[in-house]
Amino acid sequence: MTVFYLSAGMPAEAVLFVGSIARALDGVVPVAILEEEPVDLVERDPALAKLREGSTDARASTRVVMWEGQETPSGVRFVETWKLGGVGDGTGELRLDTPRARHRFQFAISPDVVKASDRIDSDRPRILVPLSPGDARRERMTLRAIEELRARGWQHLLVAVGAAPAELLRTLAPDEWYGEPTACELAALLMSSSAVLDLSDESVPPSVVARLARCVGTRVVLHASSVLAHPASPEIRAAQEWSPDAFCDLITSLPRGADQDLPWGMEFEAIAEDFGRVLSLG
Repeated sequence: MTVFYLSAGMPAEAVLFVGSIARALDGVVPVAILEEEPVDLVERDPALAKLREGSTDARASTRVVMWEGQETPSGVRFVETWKLGGVGDGTGELRLDTPRARHRFQFAISPDVVKASDRIDSDRPRILVPLSPGDARRERMTLRAIEELRARGWQHLLVAVGAAPAELLRTLAPDEWYGEPTACELAALLMSSSAVLDLSDESVPPSVVARLARCVGTRVVLHASSVLAHPASPEIRAAQEWSPDAFCDLITSLPRGADQDLPWGMEFEAIAEDFGRVLSLG
């Protein structure tokens, strides 16, 4: 049995990843979910809720998969502890450390987990902007693109997600800001956005939000040199020029909603299969 421990302090995207993996592997390998405190994603998704296990039920023969830097729950002992964490090199990968090996997986999620969240209704297009402190070039072009979008008078709601300096938030002036969204809030944002404006290029890696948006069919606007633009995919809209006009032209020409007929989730399914193989081999 493998127990996924969802603990306080886990990033929302990590909760979505773990929830996606647990959901996908249920019935393939023995898995369960142990929570430090109730998690909104588990509460809302019956497929995850049925995997919930109390700390007193955790078996001594199990292994636990935990987010890096977290401690195991008091009074519960596991045979093995596996650590899951970000790689931190801009590749958009996760690292799984076991007592015997280190494995890497792309940061991806399942559309099935996102569907368990509530969609945010809006009569105007919602443009989601990931914020990441320290990327000055991305910040400058994001501000210029939003200024151009407003100058054109194109009606939209600007939604910012992620930590950011107060000065950037004042200048950006989003209609909504989610500094530390819960897993369900992040899922709802991904599902409800008309597009993610992620101004990555060859020198700036794409955000985790942009990577997850691609997994669930939400369109992502970026530069043609970004790693997310290759190989070409229908949800990625790439500007050939690094200019506010080029990015705004793409945003204003986007249709509303995702194309539900396309096979979203294929990328995640391959990752879940690899993860399941690692669990099976121990």
